[in-house]
Amino acid sequence: MLMQAPDCELADGNITEAPPRHILRQAAHERRVAERHSTNWTEDLAATMAISRAEDLTSKVVKGGIHLIGRAPVVVHLYREHFFRRYHLAPRTLHLDATGSVTRQVGEKRPYLYALIAESPDTDRSFPLAHLLAESHNVPTIAHFLAQVAHGYKLVTRVPLTPPRVVTDFSWALIHAVSEAIVKTTTEAYLEACWQSLTDPTKQPKTLVSLCGAHLLHSFAHTLKSKGVAAEARPGFMWLFASMQQATSLQTLDTTYKRLCVLALSRSKCAVELPEVTRVDYGTDDRQETEAPLEAAEDAPARRTYRARTAFGRHFEDITNGVKCSLQTDGEASDVPNKYFCPGLVEYLLGAVMPLTPLWSQVISAAVVTNAAVESHFKVVKKQMLQGRTRLQPGDFVRVLLKDTAARMKAPLIPSRPVLRGRKRKAAEGLFHPETQEECWAKRRTSDKPTCWIGASPPPSDWWHRARAAPTQCWPCCSTRPRCCEVDSLAGSTVCLLMLTRRQPAVTAWWRHGGADLTQCHQGR
Repeated sequence: MLMQAPDCELADGNITEAPPRHILRQAAHERRVAERHSTNWTEDLAATMAISRAEDLTSKVVKGGIHLIGRAPVVVHLYREHFFRRYHLAPRTLHLDATGSVTRQVGEKRPYLYALIAESPDTDRSFPLAHLLAESHNVPTIAHFLAQVAHGYKLVTRVPLTPPRVVTDFSWALIHAVSEAIVKTTTEAYLEACWQSLTDPTKQPKTLVSLCGAHLLHSFAHTLKSKGVAAEARPGFMWLFASMQQATSLQTLDTTYKRLCVLALSRSKCAVELPEVTRVDYGTDDRQETEAPLEAAEDAPARRTYRARTAFGRHFEDITNGVKCSLQTDGEASDVPNKYFCPGLVEYLLGAVMPLTPLWSQVISAAVVTNAAVESHFKVVKKQMLQGRTRLQPGDFVRVLLKDTAARMKAPLIPSRPVLRGRKRKAAEGLFHPETQEECWAKRRTSDKPTCWIGASPPPSDWWHRARAAPTQCWPCCSTRPRCCEVDSLAGSTVCLLMLTRRQPAVTAWWRHGGADLTQCHQGR
């Protein structure tokens, strides 16, 4: 409205000029400094963690939003019980990715922000299940974070974290971490299970690991440029690779890959137009059963790669060898060079892409997924939450994330299931869910002791005359004499042994209130 108003009308009103940009930045910086609890960023994070747990009044098992802080390297785990229960109501696809330029460097490396996003059909309904701010970007750090998230989810919902699918970028660190922490296996074993599911659908993994289709296409386009493929030849390879992504069966994928190999391995243009390529018998699984296991010998480094250790890698290597033999047999029929000739591209596919076929194609699942949900979340974090700031302190950035997750919890609270307690539940968890067990010491139970030894004071000088006097009533009404009440004289001293048990409450009360003289008890016996 004000933008469309004429200047004369604006001049009649009250116009207040906004402060310059540097003044606003200075005010925002002073506010962030005032929110810090300490000049040391580790102490600041620890205080923020304690305040987050104290202010969390809705969680019953996992309190607060920060659950682990590491100093060297920098590691911060952030997740909330509210989102665990929300995900438990409707399990869906999880998206995992990382981004940089969110905080300043406080250690040896620049920290990355890892986000685990739960997908939703409605874009606005996707929510972050967990965040990781880490300076270390290796597999153990990421796998430990995912294992902690799965452990917290198990404590809250009493069921293991088993998403239908986990989507990651084309990163070996993310692939191995997801396989170890969520799928509970190794990447090689997961690929072997996918190969067996082609013949036996009952062996399909419960959790599918997929790669972002858009990110993989972008990586393939970058590889074409780095391998020296001409600009006019790249669209052809891109179309073939996209067709491989859309293949719904292994036979269709084999045919498309064979065409790509002929296109990239032929030196002449005439060889590309060959109507048929010698077919290689690779469709049976007899090779896998009869072949001796591959050993990682020092003179054969290729045998230590996924190209030779996985069934998919060996399968597509057989196809490539068949195409090479066919081209050598037919010979070069023309001197016209082939602009698509690029043997290095085929080697790249065999070494890094084709062994991971079930992760990026539709051979196992009829869908090519993308990481749009997590990319959209990172856009919100950088553009709206940080507003272009890339050098925040770790404590300031963590507080921004905590405010965002708290704002997402303003929806009606989800009713939580009661937390079961008892020895039987803990015993059953030890059998079926060993990851939930922890080392603990049994408490010492002093109440089980049936006796109590008490040393008496020295007897008076006339104790013998008192002992010969007439006995008096010394026991409470409606009670019996203690099981044992002895008085022995040993070297001028008296030792009294009084048996106090739970079956004699009256005697216990009598002893606590003073009772009669123990010598009279001895005489009354």
